[in-house]
Amino acid sequence: MISIPIPRWLLSRKLFQRIRRIKIENAGLKALSILIAALLFIVSRQPAIDIRFSGVPLEFRGLDPDMQLSSVSEQAVSVRLQGPRDQLRSLNSGQISVIANLSNKKSGDRIVQLRPEDVTVPDNLVVLQIDPPTIRLKLELKAIKTVQIEPHLVGKVSPDYEVYGVIANPSAVEIEGPKSRIEQLEKVSTETIDLSAKPADSRPMWMSKPSRFPDCAW
Repeated sequence: MISIPIPRWLLSRKLFQRIRRIKIENAGLKALSILIAALLFIVSRQPAIDIRFSGVPLEFRGLDPDMQLSSVSEQAVSVRLQGPRDQLRSLNSGQISVIANLSNKKSGDRIVQLRPEDVTVPDNLVVLQIDPPTIRLKLELKAIKTVQIEPHLVGKVSPDYEVYGVIANPSAVEIEGPKSRIEQLEKVSTETIDLSAKPADSRPMWMSKPSRFPDCAW
């Protein structure tokens, strides 16, 4: 059997014709995938730099429902990131979150370590440093107590009138907060009520809501 060699130019022509006959499905999606891959390649080829972001707020998670955060040494930290230049320069601290994990923490003074894996950042960025790397905080059992409301009055009414009495309605409120602070409270004051700014012929006593006490909920 005699084999006849096929010229290379003929093979190339047949291969080109076969490629032309191939039907490309979802051409738009495939083109978009290629474009995204190209953009990612361009971004990855940018020179890597590192930038420090200050004032990144802490998020406290995993706290037991019966516990409450009484005090904390830091409310915000700084984070040093490394990554593509353009991506870092367009980043702001609002796109970064640092999670302080309070799971299984008991009451008392505690130290929580902040690790790179506790920082949520966009892809292609690496966490180099967190400052400070640890925070001190105090956890307390949550307490609920009912206390009296005391109106806080300033100023004087018109000379032709006088105040006969002061009534708070409601007269008491239920507050919730760290046990050590709740136990010290016997009453709470309303927001300041300026008597001199009120019309002299007002009949019902002017109402105001209780002023908010730090770390307590009404």
